[in-house]
Amino acid sequence: MNDELHHYRPEGLPETDVYLSRTFAAPVDRVFAYFTEPDLVATWFGPETFTTPRETVEIDAREGGVWKLAMQDPETHELLPIDGVITDFEAPTHLAVRLDAQTGDGAELSDVRLDIRFQERDGHGRLTLHETPFDLEGRHQTEQGWRLSFDKLDAELAIPAE
Repeated sequence: MNDELHHYRPEGLPETDVYLSRTFAAPVDRVFAYFTEPDLVATWFGPETFTTPRETVEIDAREGGVWKLAMQDPETHELLPIDGVITDFEAPTHLAVRLDAQTGDGAELSDVRLDIRFQERDGHGRLTLHETPFDLEGRHQTEQGWRLSFDKLDAELAIPAE
């Protein structure tokens, strides 16, 4: 569907928070599955030429469960781990994760909060993502990473479900 990301920011939201919404051409339960089923997450997660090797993805889809993966840099082959614990889970409408991550420039991010709400809209799955805290540069890089990842997710969702 490639519905461009909406740039609406709720009033009072810090400029350093990532806040994105996007609609996908698939039902909400299918979009939700691409965030919670390891085989599906591995098909799209990561910007552009980055990959997420299936063996790095571990998801225990429940409150208190793990949400872990590692993106692989295409040039250096370095694995960039993201380790999280699911803090709220309600299929297929809500996924919240507290994350620690390593960035490509060697920075360590800790206690990042990712909150994704999913809605059904006219047969399409819409998500609204809020992620914090970042500095302004980190916010920009994270937004760009999500945009590029969502383009890959669009392509995956265009493949008919089996």
